[in-house]
Amino acid sequence: MLLSKSAEENLTRMDREYQMYAMGEARGRQKIKAEMITRMNALNIPIDVISRAVELPIEQVQEIINK
Repeated sequence: MLLSKSAEENLTRMDREYQMYAMGEARGRQKIKAEMITRMNALNIPIDVISRAVELPIEQVQEIINK
């Protein structure tokens, strides 16, 4: 046994917390992209330009606009 049981439990807990943090960060980035897409669309910026700006396929940009 390389680690004590409590050390192993702490590492497992820390790993879970990091995964939750990473998921939250990803959701935050998605929300910001959606807001950017909505704002650019309101400014009548062409969808292909929006797609390149946010680095998403045109289909995904269109889905966000249609929500």
